[in-house]
Amino acid sequence: MSKFETTGVITANVYKVSPEQKEQLDLLAEERLLKAREEAIPNILKRYEQRQEEIRQLKDSSKK
Repeated sequence: MSKFETTGVITANVYKVSPEQKEQLDLLAEERLLKAREEAIPNILKRYEQRQEEIRQLKDSSKK
């Protein structure tokens, strides 16, 4: 759970849902989160490897 401080007023529409609907929405949210992670992790690893290569090149050029 995230906690944020703000000086503004936050409003949101609130809808009543049945327990079945809540379960479906929770499953959908979990599926979306898993999909986002599956897509994000390879991109993060790729950027990490690129940055490591940049650092290696900087170290090599500073040794010369």
